[in-house]
Amino acid sequence: MNSTNHIEWRFNGQEMKVEGDKKVLRIQKFDTENDGIYECEVNNIEANKLLTKKFFVAHKSAPKSTLSLLRRQSNSDVQSLQIVCEVSGWPFPLVLLLKDRKQLNILDEETIQINHIKYSYEMNLTAEDPLALYTCNAINKLGNHSSRMNVVSSLPSKPQIYRVNDFSVVKFFGKTLGFRPSTSECSEIEVINIAPMVNYKIVFQRIDLLAKDTLINISQPSEFFFAFDSMNEHDFYDKHQGFRFSERSLNLKMNSVYNIRVSVSNVKGYSDYSDWYTYVTTHICGNDVRMMFDGVNLASHENYGKSRNVHPKNYTCSSRISTSSGNKICVRMTREVCNLQTLTLHDNSDESSLILRPDCGDERPVICSASESVHVHYDSPKESFGFYLNFFLKNKSSLTSQCR
Repeated sequence: MNSTNHIEWRFNGQEMKVEGDKKVLRIQKFDTENDGIYECEVNNIEANKLLTKKFFVAHKSAPKSTLSLLRRQSNSDVQSLQIVCEVSGWPFPLVLLLKDRKQLNILDEETIQINHIKYSYEMNLTAEDPLALYTCNAINKLGNHSSRMNVVSSLPSKPQIYRVNDFSVVKFFGKTLGFRPSTSECSEIEVINIAPMVNYKIVFQRIDLLAKDTLINISQPSEFFFAFDSMNEHDFYDKHQGFRFSERSLNLKMNSVYNIRVSVSNVKGYSDYSDWYTYVTTHICGNDVRMMFDGVNLASHENYGKSRNVHPKNYTCSSRISTSSGNKICVRMTREVCNLQTLTLHDNSDESSLILRPDCGDERPVICSASESVHVHYDSPKESFGFYLNFFLKNKSSLTSQCR
């Protein structure tokens, strides 16, 4: 091949960089990421000819299928549901889509890659009952795989409250609490409830910690109702990643502790209440947290984060953040706060303890204590925007679901 030939390689339509001899393409790692369409284009400049050769490369793999459900709205305003099965594997599998063991005729097919295809079946809800057990079977020479999904219309599943750990969301939007559906990871059959959602109600009661593991109520229960505004018509509650809300939306007092529970409703009625969740609200520096259950946020002054709001000159404060025996506390912050010379963190409950020094080069610096408490001291001779810290338990296990 003479030097007047210009060679280019493409993978799934994207240009590839090939080092050395461009007549040879070497695939160093052969796995699913490298499955696809390869294209060699040779441009003979002198002869003004363009030659192209395409070929498909795939490693043999057993099939895999995934079922999902979409809500559709047609032009005639008749609502429909779409059953979608994504299938992968090579040689490409035989695919069967079943509704209560009756085979469905697949109406639509979308190729994502040659060895990855999306099949779908659409149901008009005025003509067909969607409540059923759906199965997608995929079979090739290397094996078979089935995914199953049970579509129901019933009371919502019991919700589960969690603390929002997304630092940007917490810091800039104040949404420190959320809830999501309780789902079972023990069942091989996914359950999706298609009954339209209506609202959710939150019950909360201010409490106080008298001693270790001893809580008392110091207010009457309050109840708030909220519509599912953040949930569009295509969403299903069981598939939602979580609904978030702020302390301000519930009028929760700073420097306080609350017991909170939530119940959600659809057109069938209300779910069971979630388990009571003990929540420590945002504290202002100068107030101690006697028991941090799973997290707390600490701000330098009451109006931290509001436009052009600074604390006064010669502003000094200290706070102790404590948790239960055997736990360790971690602190997350921004780089700007990490670099403050006016802020000191101590690994224990007083200023004589070892100083915690996070790596301020990280995008979101984090430092963890070796003890069950952290002492925060702030001393600023000048007016300043102050600081905001996010405390959480070290090695706190993520939200897990119980088998039902």
